[in-house]
Formats: sequence, C-alpha cells, structure tokens
Amino acid sequence: MISSIQGKYFMTRPVSVKKPHGRNNAAVVTAPWSELSIDASRCVKCGRCLSVCPVFRESTREPAGARGKLALIECTASGEVAIASARLKELISFCLLCGACAEICPNLVRGDEIIQRSREALSSRQIFSSPTLVALSHILPFPQRMDNLHKVGQIALSRFLRKIPGESGLYWRFPLSRASKLPLFPQLADKAFLPTRSRQHDPTSGSVAIFVGCVSNYIYPHIAEAVLAVLGHLKISVSIPREQGCCGLIAYGLGKMDVVRRLAKRNIEVFGSTSPGPIVAFCSSCSAHLKSYSTLFADEPWNREALAFSERVQDLSEFLTGVGFCSQSDRGTSAPSYRVTFHDPCHLRRKQGIFEEPRQLLRSLPEVQFIETGKEALCCGSGGSFGLKHYDVSMRIFQRRYRSIEEEAVDIVVTSCMGCLLQFINGIHYYNKAIRVKHLAEIMQESL
Repeated sequence: MISSIQGKYFMTRPVSVKKPHGRNNAAVVTAPWSELSIDASRCVKCGRCLSVCPVFRESTREPAGARGKLALIECTASGEVAIASARLKELISFCLLCGACAEICPNLVRGDEIIQRSREALSSRQIFSSPTLVALSHILPFPQRMDNLHKVGQIALSRFLRKIPGESGLYWRFPLSRASKLPLFPQLADKAFLPTRSRQHDPTSGSVAIFVGCVSNYIYPHIAEAVLAVLGHLKISVSIPREQGCCGLIAYGLGKMDVVRRLAKRNIEVFGSTSPGPIVAFCSSCSAHLKSYSTLFADEPWNREALAFSERVQDLSEFLTGVGFCSQSDRGTSAPSYRVTFHDPCHLRRKQGIFEEPRQLLRSLPEVQFIETGKEALCCGSGGSFGLKHYDVSMRIFQRRYRSIEEEAVDIVVTSCMGCLLQFINGIHYYNKAIRVKHLAEIMQESL
C-alpha cells in the first residue's frame, strides 16, 4: 500500500518504511496510532483539500497537503510507515493547522485535528528538542517564571541581537549577512502588563474579565491598554486576574497535551474567582482555544468547570458588537481618511465562525473606508511555531495573502490575532513593503 501511495501521490523522497513482522510490529503500533489510522482512513483521497491548503500551494508536494499526511497516518497501523521515522515527524510538522482542509472536505474529515493528534502521539516519543521541552513543561505554565524569562529576554536581546526600525516599535534580528531574510524579533516591553494593571482591577467586581495572553502581556501591552480604553468608553467595568497564564495554544499545536491541560486548569481556576460575566479575549487565537477547553476534559471531573469557563469566553469583536458598539459610533459627515482592510485569522473565521463582526466594527468608525480583501479566506502563514520552523514557506504563504491587499492600495491592515499581527510585520519587512498594521483594538481606540 505504501508503495502505491509513494508512486502515485508523493513524487518525493520516501518516508521510512517498516515491514510488518508479527509481534514486533504489534509492539511498535500503539493504541493512539491505531485510532488515528482509523480516522485518517475516512479520507477518500479526492484531493479537494489540496486546492485550499496554503502549504501545498507553495510546495506542490503531496506530503505537504492533508491528503498526503492522512495517507501516511493511515499506514502507521499496519507498520508500513515507521512511527519513529524522522521524515514522518518532519512532514507532520509541515502544517499550519489552519482548518482549510476540514472546511472543504466533502466527507467531513477533520484533517487538522487528526494531524494535531498525531503530533500529540509523536510528542510522547520526545521528538522535540530539550530547550523546547523545558520551556513548554517548566516555564510556560508558571506566570512568575514567565515574568523572569521576560526580564532575561530583555537583556539577551540587547546584547546579542541588532536593533532595526519597525512599524510597531523597535525590532531585533540576528547580525548575520542574510539577516534581512531572518525573522524579526519584537522588542519586549519594558514592563509586563499584568503585574501592573491587575492590581488596579478587582477580580470580583468587574462586569467582564479580560484574558490578556502572552504576546500582549510581554510585547504589546499598548494593545491591552487599547482594549481597556474601548471598554472604558462604553463604561464597562473590567477585572484582570493576575495569575492568569498562557492559553495553551502553542503547546497544543506541538502536541504537548499534558502542558495544555495544566494551563487550562490554571485559567479555569483563576477566572472562576471572577464575577460570572463574559471573559473577553482580544487575541482571536486565544479566544478560539479558550472556547475549546471543554473538549480537553471530556472524561474527567474537570469537564463541568471547563464547559462553564468556555461558555463565558467571547472574542473582542463578538463582545463589542453584542453590546452595541456599532450603534453607538458616530461616523459624522467627513470623508474617510484611511483605506482599511481586515485580515481574518483562521482561528476567528474557521474555528469560531466569526466573520461579519470585525467588519461591522470597522465600518462604524469615522475616517475609515473599509475595503474587502479577505474573500478567499487565505491564511497569513503564521501557524504558531510553523512560521519559525518553516520560515521561507511561511513568507511565501504570506505573499499570496498580501497580494490582494496590495492590489487594493490599502493604507492599514487590521487583524485581531497576535500571531497574524507578528506575521504581517515580519512579512512586510521580508518583502520590503510599506503599509501599516494594527490590532483591531488599536484602530478602535484611535476613533474614540
């Protein structure tokens, strides 16, 4: 079977093959892989996913698409593909988990979820480097350790990397000859947001609770401040629990489910002490993952608490349109000053089904002319760790998304995901473009 898959579909160097050989083979294929193989076998290999897969579009190699990956996962149960193969690990990482394949699949196969679960199975075999494991398991789940890492990072960046100008503050890059083609590293904030702001908001008194997220806490606190300004303009009281942590999405994408559940339990407990109003997250990737907490504890006592938590979570655009922000805005009679478009994060449009809300908010703002450039729902190419591990491919995916924006002569790109925001800043630098990038909360604050 594997030979036919390689010959018909792959057209590239083969993965490692392990021939079935009785008991020894049975010991290799564990229960998770048997289940994954069954789920992957529902793929009928029609190839519709290849027409929308951002990674396949740029690489044009079968293993880059969901069909190729599912074919490999299907073959693990029989032992035709060696689970310990370095090539298999590489291919499974070569996915954005954007969900485009699942959205178009006529057989309703959730390719992105199966690929993520295969990463979980691979992570149990410790395929990731020691520094990554240390960071995920021993730093990320602990806010105080994250604060300490933030302080160390400020020193390290200033000593080992070189400053260059950037649209949203100063950025850093490695001082190498090819530095212009390496990722930019945003300057860490002088002070983290949570240690200061959380003391000013009683967790038990706010009508809404704010989930801040790692990027806004340590890199872009001004975005969190913009959220507070918009909510303050609406006279909405907020609470900001100090002990909240990472949402866990980065660990989820890498398959480290033990870390994901530990982070989820922390956030469920911390926000359980707040008033029972909405939990507003202003990073769409965070809000999507927080809403999925109830799926992490399906067979455990935590399920009820996780479900109650997830039901409280709202994305910022979802919350603001719900409380009538658009109807309260006054566009006035002056002509629009800026041509603005919205980039749909995959975690907003596909994972949460939110599309119109951010557009309604932007259309309600004075001096803004909204230009639609997101009809194709193209991914920006970030994908969490994907953008770091597969940077060149990530930038080619970004270029495809940016093309429609450039054709419309847009002045400002607005998005609501921190990963997308960082990707646009990186991509604009990579291709030497000149356009402004803002978070949704920033441009709304400017209109107040």
